[in-house]
Amino acid sequence: MGKVTLITGSGKSGKSRWAVSCFDCCNNIQYLCTSPKLDKSTMERIVYNESSHNVCWDLRCNFRFDAPPDDLSDYNNFIIDSISDLAARTFYYDLKILGFSEIYGIEERTEQFIHQALEFVRKIKTSGGNAVVITNEAGFLQNMKDDETAVYKNVLCTLNQRIAALADEVYFSVSGIQFKIK
Repeated sequence: MGKVTLITGSGKSGKSRWAVSCFDCCNNIQYLCTSPKLDKSTMERIVYNESSHNVCWDLRCNFRFDAPPDDLSDYNNFIIDSISDLAARTFYYDLKILGFSEIYGIEERTEQFIHQALEFVRKIKTSGGNAVVITNEAGFLQNMKDDETAVYKNVLCTLNQRIAALADEVYFSVSGIQFKIK
């Protein structure tokens, strides 16, 4: 059985840096970035790790739970960066652009998204792989009252809680310092 670690905290609190350091000397890492492009500082840290430890990481951008890579079984270790970004792109921005009148079945979409995320993480764990899952803590989001933010916060809070329950370890990151809370 593999190990799942969740790291949460506010934006720019050192979560990605810490996740990369968890696999410093490891080879056979698949970095699943949910954004279209990996941020510069994380990319520099990965390149440094690869060159100083003679390892090779596979970087994938635009990762989505509904379309995982076909070659997952080729890897032992994964970093998913970040589920909060993916939830924002899946829900918040769609809702902002399209509005509620054009988004049908938001509850069904929410459950489907959460189900796909949990199944993906379980698949890694049961295959013997290790994963560090990065997220933001929704409680730190500004207290906006619009409907789109409420949907996004609900999705993210629910997903964070369910992955934390599934995880073997949970860390909270603040100001570049990580605290183990589970």
